[in-house]
Amino acid sequence: MSRASLGIDYKLLRRIPYLILLVKYGINDKDYVTINLTRLANDIGTTPQNVFKIINRLTDEGLIIKSTVSGQLAIKFTQRASEALQFVIDTIRHYLDERLVIRLVGSVTSGLGEGSFYMSLEGYVKQFIEKLGFKPYPGTLMLS
Repeated sequence: MSRASLGIDYKLLRRIPYLILLVKYGINDKDYVTINLTRLANDIGTTPQNVFKIINRLTDEGLIIKSTVSGQLAIKFTQRASEALQFVIDTIRHYLDERLVIRLVGSVTSGLGEGSFYMSLEGYVKQFIEKLGFKPYPGTLMLS
């Protein structure tokens, strides 16, 4: 698959794990968020100096913007970072949607005609709404 068909270049793709990690720390594209380099370094098993290098690299590549808030390092995502993260979300969502295909095979048959009674009972309707998010049709479909 070529870069053009992926919609994202390899260099940017390699930065996605860093962006996802920063999302975990509340970084967004709206507000500057202060970060603690030592805490971040401890969480990922590296040094604060290495984290600072990563932050600088992400800044140089146009993925984050640095500032200071009350004397502390603060960052926020650029539009480019947000678009890269959205690409990942859309790709995963597409993958999951393709994988969640449900296929029922069988023949429609007649039942005892009691389905509409049970499916119209208040207790059943309430549980369908609470657990599945919709009001059921007052009847059943028999497949065999």
